[in-house]
Amino acid sequence: MAKKNKKLKINHKKTLALSFSIIAICVTMLFVSVTIANKETLKKTKEKDVTKVEKKENIVSSIAEKSLEKTKEVIQPKIQIDLTNQIIDKKNDLEEPKINVVKEEKIIENETPELKTQTTKNIVSESSTVAGGIKEKIEPILPKVKPGSKGIVIFVFDDAGHNLNYLQPYLEIPFPITISVLPKLPFSAEAANRSRLAGKEVMLHQPMQAKNLNINPGPGAILPTDDMDEWAIKNIVLENLKEVGKVSGMNNHEGSLITENAWASGLILDICREKNIYFLDSRTTSESAVPIAAKERGMKIYERDIFIDNTNSHADMLKEIEKGLKICERKGYVIMIGHVRPHGLAKLLTDNYKKWEDAGFAFSTISKAGSKIK
Repeated sequence: MAKKNKKLKINHKKTLALSFSIIAICVTMLFVSVTIANKETLKKTKEKDVTKVEKKENIVSSIAEKSLEKTKEVIQPKIQIDLTNQIIDKKNDLEEPKINVVKEEKIIENETPELKTQTTKNIVSESSTVAGGIKEKIEPILPKVKPGSKGIVIFVFDDAGHNLNYLQPYLEIPFPITISVLPKLPFSAEAANRSRLAGKEVMLHQPMQAKNLNINPGPGAILPTDDMDEWAIKNIVLENLKEVGKVSGMNNHEGSLITENAWASGLILDICREKNIYFLDSRTTSESAVPIAAKERGMKIYERDIFIDNTNSHADMLKEIEKGLKICERKGYVIMIGHVRPHGLAKLLTDNYKKWEDAGFAFSTISKAGSKIK
């Protein structure tokens, strides 16, 4: 009995040990399975992460490539432009001509016909090597005769105030001129205003009685009536000046009878001195007393040299202008008077002035030329 119990105990121990072994084996296998499963999961996770990273890298690479292409599009033309500019600069360096310094005569506006020298640059004609070894001939730029070397030409246009349409072509003349406005006409004030706005010099064209009493000088005139005294003459002229507005000077319309009178002429000059404006004697009579009255007062006056449009013939007008230019060459300046009429004088001057300017004549006005014309 004792041996049997001992044998049972031994078997029980073996069974227990075997059970523990089996359990250990199962635990080990379970651990191994879990480990393998975790490795597979980790591997798949890594593969996914690598795929994501690759996708991101591909996206970034694609964006970078597109950005690079756009950058090339912007940079490439700039590089080409820079290279072109460098080539042009090199070409210009090679083409740069030699320069001689010469003296050239030039008259400045408001200066006398006595000439002032001005230093200018004259390019010498030569063949210059340019980029690529090509030779290119440079034409000489010859010095031109500057306007003013032959004198100052002053154009005055009388009788403005009748018609604004007649006036307009004279306001478009592309060089300095003077517009002389008659008083007491429908468009007197407006003609003066438009002339000033156009940059033209303005005078009062003061009407005066001619020796031919059948000639009516128009409204606002100085007439030889019995009651014409100093006060009456001054009142008429001052009233006309007020209507026309700011003027630089005054000249006579008709007026041979009045300008031959030294007393009446003296009263008119007194007003000019008081208003600080000049007087231009239109010389409607060879016996004008205005120079005498001016000398008595120590005043400077100006006199007309040429009437341009005694006829409406363009050939005649050009002939008179050419005559005036000869006077200009002789004494240094000339004052020529025309009239605001629809006879084409404005166009004639516009079409020809450049030719006269290139020949050496300058165009100005009395106030701008000032004491430089004697």
